[in-house]
Amino acid sequence: MPKIKNIAIILGLSFLVVEVALRLFLAYKVGPEYLYYGTKWSKSGFEGTTERMQLIEKKQSVAGQPEMVLRYSKFFPNQERFDRHPITNKYYSVRINNKGFRGKDIKEEKPDSLLRIVTLGASSTFGYGDRDDETYPFFLEAILRKEIQENHFDAKIKDVEVLNFGIPHLTSDNILALFINEALPLKPDIVTFYEGINDCEKDVQLVPAALNLPKDSLPRVVLKALRDHLLVVMVPWGILRTKATHSKEYLDQFIPGKSKFFLGNLAKIKELCSANGIRLFIITQQARSMSVDAKGLTYKEEVRLISEKMGRQKGTNTDIFFLAHDRLMDDLKKWARERQVLLIDGIGILDSHREWVWSWVHLTPEGNRLLAEAIAREIMIQLRPADRNRN
Repeated sequence: MPKIKNIAIILGLSFLVVEVALRLFLAYKVGPEYLYYGTKWSKSGFEGTTERMQLIEKKQSVAGQPEMVLRYSKFFPNQERFDRHPITNKYYSVRINNKGFRGKDIKEEKPDSLLRIVTLGASSTFGYGDRDDETYPFFLEAILRKEIQENHFDAKIKDVEVLNFGIPHLTSDNILALFINEALPLKPDIVTFYEGINDCEKDVQLVPAALNLPKDSLPRVVLKALRDHLLVVMVPWGILRTKATHSKEYLDQFIPGKSKFFLGNLAKIKELCSANGIRLFIITQQARSMSVDAKGLTYKEEVRLISEKMGRQKGTNTDIFFLAHDRLMDDLKKWARERQVLLIDGIGILDSHREWVWSWVHLTPEGNRLLAEAIAREIMIQLRPADRNRN
């Protein structure tokens, strides 16, 4: 028995040493948040971004429906955060404001002369890989302010404020919850929605499924808890996740239901916007599979290549997500047409410059500026006085 006890102690100490070493190494290489991984003071640390946020749970009645628990996350207010540039690997500061979002501080009081715009989304709206003055919400505010100063808007509008409510990793249900609890109280005039890819990652087979562990089994629950609190489990989990492959048959089972869930949440946002006199602008989200060189390829051409690939061999997780995203965006366009929701073709706008989609759905500053210009044009058309639209 003493021998077994000694072995257990040695294994435990070895495990602890590896965990501490991993935390120190990743804190040095990626960011200090890894020192606190799995604690309430930590940041999630996915890809070295500024992610890990405060979890909020509130009960709200959504458009007359029964009371439900809504969950979303955001940053701790007034955090000092740092991120890494994807090309240079240099660190730069990211400003988190008094409400726990990226950008300047928010004043709840809204003058009648102020045009307030809230941009909903996840990491592509937040601006992963971009500095504070390189995100599309930042560019959108600058473009519209210039138009207002040059009297291209209704004379009643004297200034504009674009609030970046993009929080990395949020799915449509999280965004709905955030919209109800954070955006509606600020009484925005306009809300934009630019997201989709995160819903396409929901319920994909990860490491536990590959080990044939039932979804609600105790081993799977324990493994997930270990992953969420220990780097020594999270790191190999993440490596295995990137190596996972899936068949065409799995893709056909994986895609159904994604659009229903996504569009159901978007419909609730639309209802709430209509009830509160808010103009809603939906933007289709550009994306890449990261499996092929996207330079010179349109979004749909890459979809065709990845579909053909999965007809011949198994596809990666990112292939699965990308093809699910294509279905989601097609269904979003149909949904918007049928309900007469204003839709901006973000995919088409960025198709000629997909080299500006530097990773997955994340845009370079040039891509963000191009997207902001397209959104600004549509907002100007909708808000410009009727007599000017005729000219």
